[in-house]
Amino acid sequence: MTEIINNIIHLPVNHNVYGDVSIQTLLDQTGYNDHYNEVTVKAILSGLNANPVLADSWLIYSSDKRSDSGWYILDTDDGKYQVGFYPETDDIPVRTYTDLNKACAIFIKLELESIRLSF
Repeated sequence: MTEIINNIIHLPVNHNVYGDVSIQTLLDQTGYNDHYNEVTVKAILSGLNANPVLADSWLIYSSDKRSDSGWYILDTDDGKYQVGFYPETDDIPVRTYTDLNKACAIFIKLELESIRLSF
């Protein structure tokens, strides 16, 4: 499971390196789709805590997304991070966190599930 988590948290870095490969294809290569129930926010958070620089890659990934809808993570520039869904709805509230890695782990799990279920 450690290898899958490590591959997952490196997705935005790998997406930049292999820019011509879709995020869906890269996700397929991580093993996530076969073990998505075992990949928890807690496990992702543990991976990010061991590699904290990767959270910034996820912030950039989120800001670079070009879609009509989807999950996002946003640095509010006041020491807080928002995780939400665009466009906003009453059903999915925007959540605010002071811990970047925790916010990022939650965003990652939501984003991966969104990608997994869309294909």
